[in-house]
Amino acid sequence: MSKHIFIILTAIALSLSALYSISNHETDVEAIIAKNVEAAGGLEKISKIKTYVLKAGPRFYYMSSAGIMKMTAGNEPVITEIILITPENVIRNSFNRVGELKPLLASTYQSLSKLRCGLFTLINFSGQLEYKGEKKISNKDYLVLASTEGVLDVEILIDSDDYLVKGFNLSGYGPAEGRYQIHHEIREYQRVNGIMLPSSWLSSQPGTRGIRHEVTDIRFDPDLTSDFFSSLELNAGEVEINPGILKGNVMTVELIRETNVMISTNCTKDHLKSGI
Repeated sequence: MSKHIFIILTAIALSLSALYSISNHETDVEAIIAKNVEAAGGLEKISKIKTYVLKAGPRFYYMSSAGIMKMTAGNEPVITEIILITPENVIRNSFNRVGELKPLLASTYQSLSKLRCGLFTLINFSGQLEYKGEKKISNKDYLVLASTEGVLDVEILIDSDDYLVKGFNLSGYGPAEGRYQIHHEIREYQRVNGIMLPSSWLSSQPGTRGIRHEVTDIRFDPDLTSDFFSSLELNAGEVEINPGILKGNVMTVELIRETNVMISTNCTKDHLKSGI
């Protein structure tokens, strides 16, 4: 065999090996997605759920199988903020100030919307993920899948034992914000009507202790208006300011670090300025 033929055959063999490796990784990813969906309750049960809602911390999260997430802050009937997340954009109405979010924050909400609208499975990431191998964290093995969403890199950690999503990490860079990272840890799942959903998640950024969000009030296919997932209309409630008197609605009361209480109201800086 001549040297040139040997080189050509070697190149072909390497190319076939690379294609085989890529094909295996694609197959691995689809197999992981299938096992993840099955572990969460199965495709048949998941596909029957068109909308669902849960409460985590002070917010309600409404998810649609159409890939739209709506977050609200406040207590019915007083709603002080709405964040509407679609694949195209993210719009916030806070106390009737409406604006589109900047790329880093918008990409954060859009990637989390994919996860949550898919009932915390990988079903909405099919065809977008790349297998990155395994990672050991605290003597626990995780399968690592990667993707991009807008301006962010997305890393998803799958428990190699139960195939549920246990980590959702986002990273990127913005000219004004600099290096950006946020991590979501999901450690406990609960079974609700045959579907596995988180009972809590911890969101954190480098250098912070993080915030644990306890999940409550899960409801499948709640009774919503036909325009619910497009409406940004608020009912922020009335505020009255007179000398020595401030009247409004208390929206949330949270215990901070076991010692302090944080109270959120429907009163804004604009109310205070107008009352002075």
